[in-house]
Amino acid sequence: MVFFGQYSTLQAVDGQLQFSSYFDTNVRESLNVPESTFGLATRGRLNHDISRQRTNVYGEILAQVNLDAHFLGESKLIVNADLDFQYTLNKSICILGQLSHFQKSFYNRTGSYLWNEYNTFLRFLPTPRFSGWFGYRHRSKSLESKDKYRFGEDNLEFKGRYNIDPKIFLESTISRSNIDHMDFSAVEVADDTSLIFLGYPQKDKGINGLFHLRYWGKVIIGVQLGIGVVESNSVIGEFSFVNYHAYLSGQLSPTIFYHVVFRRLDKAYQYPALEGESKYRDPEEPTQNLTHIRLEKVLGNSYIGYVQMNLLQNETIYNHQYYDKTMIELGIKYEP
Repeated sequence: MVFFGQYSTLQAVDGQLQFSSYFDTNVRESLNVPESTFGLATRGRLNHDISRQRTNVYGEILAQVNLDAHFLGESKLIVNADLDFQYTLNKSICILGQLSHFQKSFYNRTGSYLWNEYNTFLRFLPTPRFSGWFGYRHRSKSLESKDKYRFGEDNLEFKGRYNIDPKIFLESTISRSNIDHMDFSAVEVADDTSLIFLGYPQKDKGINGLFHLRYWGKVIIGVQLGIGVVESNSVIGEFSFVNYHAYLSGQLSPTIFYHVVFRRLDKAYQYPALEGESKYRDPEEPTQNLTHIRLEKVLGNSYIGYVQMNLLQNETIYNHQYYDKTMIELGIKYEP
């Protein structure tokens, strides 16, 4: 779902159903001994949009079940739900709100991951070409491994978009974040290499900026550049980063479409020699380094077939240690 999406018509319940088979070269996300597997995935999506005068409400729920053929413990259920609200004050100002829920649960092993988020933003359009958003976002997150770890995130964000012409826009975002690690203590270093846990939780403060240029014509092409710094009361939690994101979508023929996505994240830790462990990260989410290629063919009667390949490199719970995997998926989706 597109964040801050705008909806202006009354529609019936819409949805999508998708079935696929996949091959995963590193299902356990191992650093040294990758194990491959194949499995089946089923995805479903329902959404509904209601508009009444100045008010618009949009709801969407997505569910996915992965059944792993070789490692049953890696089979999982993923659920993502969103409820968006928009109230238009006048032609230049509107209020936006969103409630979101995400959860991932494995079939017969620990490792569940979930977050709940609410945010509210003020959107303004001072000129026909410029629009801006300013608001607050809170997310509560929990990650279960051998123990359960909880986190609270608060963000203030400002985003501005300038439409260079009807097909091109330039967007910039700046945000300030605070993260409380409720069940994970801050760490300091002794004797240059020994880590000791302190008697209070880790707290992080970050600031980052994002620049986004997009063209929408016969092809859709965009590039993003993000930079940021995270300060922490824990020596293993301080780092700076630069991320790059590029995407391209278009048509090869009237019935064949292609999509290409590239992402890269470069992190520089303040104390790179320290082998720190972060309970904040779920190695399956988010994707940090990715090359994604997808081909879709319209089969008629609301059916679309697709094949895609993902080359991934994600950071584990250990600082600057990354695992690699390749995923190949072949499937069909139905959109009534």
